[in-house]
Amino acid sequence: MSLTAALPSVRPARIHRRHPLLRIIGENNILDNFTPEAFEKDLIEQRTVFVSTFLINKPSLVKHILIDNSPNYARTQASQSIFKPVMGSGLFANDGPSWKRHRRIVAPVLQPRSLENYTEIMRDVLASTIERWRTFEPGHTVDLSAELIQLSLQIIAKSMASVDSDVIVQPMARGVADYLARARIGFADVWGLPAWVPRLGKNHRIAARAFREFDTALQKLIDARMGDRRAGPADLLTQLMATLDSADPLTRREIRDEIINIFLTGHETTSATIGWMLYLLCLHPEAERRVHEEVASAAAAGLASDSDLSHLPYTEMVLQETLRLYPAGYSIARQALGEDQIDGHRVRKGSRMLVLPWVLHRHRKHWRYPDRFWPAHFEPDAAAARSRFVYIPFGIGPRMCVGAHFAMKEMAMTVTALLQHFKFELDTGQVVRPYAFLGLRPKTGIRMRIFPRQAGPAA
Repeated sequence: MSLTAALPSVRPARIHRRHPLLRIIGENNILDNFTPEAFEKDLIEQRTVFVSTFLINKPSLVKHILIDNSPNYARTQASQSIFKPVMGSGLFANDGPSWKRHRRIVAPVLQPRSLENYTEIMRDVLASTIERWRTFEPGHTVDLSAELIQLSLQIIAKSMASVDSDVIVQPMARGVADYLARARIGFADVWGLPAWVPRLGKNHRIAARAFREFDTALQKLIDARMGDRRAGPADLLTQLMATLDSADPLTRREIRDEIINIFLTGHETTSATIGWMLYLLCLHPEAERRVHEEVASAAAAGLASDSDLSHLPYTEMVLQETLRLYPAGYSIARQALGEDQIDGHRVRKGSRMLVLPWVLHRHRKHWRYPDRFWPAHFEPDAAAARSRFVYIPFGIGPRMCVGAHFAMKEMAMTVTALLQHFKFELDTGQVVRPYAFLGLRPKTGIRMRIFPRQAGPAA
């Protein structure tokens, strides 16, 4: 298959052209709701009785909303209704002064200089996974999505709380599945009714039940470390608990909220991206051959060190192209706190602004092959000629994902390790489609046949 071959269709049936954004607000899967105009126009405004919604695709407007005038734009009531019941005051669902405080405390823990603490953990978890997969018969079929979720949860559990899966990962996985199955955005938030209109609060009750087992396990971990907090392992939980002795301590509930934020957003984005990259390589065997040869050659020369992609330029381009087509943060929704003007349009207080990497990354004006897998989009000259506001897989500006460096490190280590040891083939008879929640996960998983590679750089 050519490197420019079109991907399996992800374009949905059209909705009424007079209302190009109407179903964006109301459906469970945001990916199923776009007309061709969304991928062609700089700005679309949709008005309903209660609220206006803007789809933003123009780079200067992306910059205005997310950087220049970002204090005027908070998280929407609709997104808060889904995420705040689970994540509480954690960074993902927080806003205002409380968000700034949490960001100041949490950001240093996940910056590049702090990530070396987690390299050995990632390496050990990957080695264990590779060893287990090598016990499979050649051509054994697995649900790759489920396997990668477990791998990512193991890495996060050991990096963030120094525990194994039976303690905290399985309760988290069960809680996520339960909450996803039952949580809904209410009518008042879908249609932008004023804040004074009562909300049912059903998602809070669902979250409390779904994550009760996880919360109990996490509180036991916190209790066990309360005696001598400085003697704990060098993980995120220890660093968050260290604030209890500071002038600006986090509460126990705030510590819980940050841990669950990192568990949820971290495992969702990294596992999905790794799965999408392997999926794309299966669809494009020439790209898969080039990536494997590059990884194997660098490893044989002793140059492919863990998360360092500087010696793997083509592999890095493939990872970037994967994040373009299946961005880790597919949707950035904001609500205007006050009046504004954008490109001659009046933005009223309460208006909703949608900066959607899923759309922006496939926009006709910004990409040579918007719907095709084309790693050359990220060749140095092509990248330099493009606005930095049209490729934002982890967001941009003050609210850019705080765990982006951790995620890129984990993805690079995982992909290079797996491709050194295994060849992947898509199982037949399946339709792989993305589904939007915290990240872009395959709706029904990805069935893959796994074949062990022979030792040596040319395997």
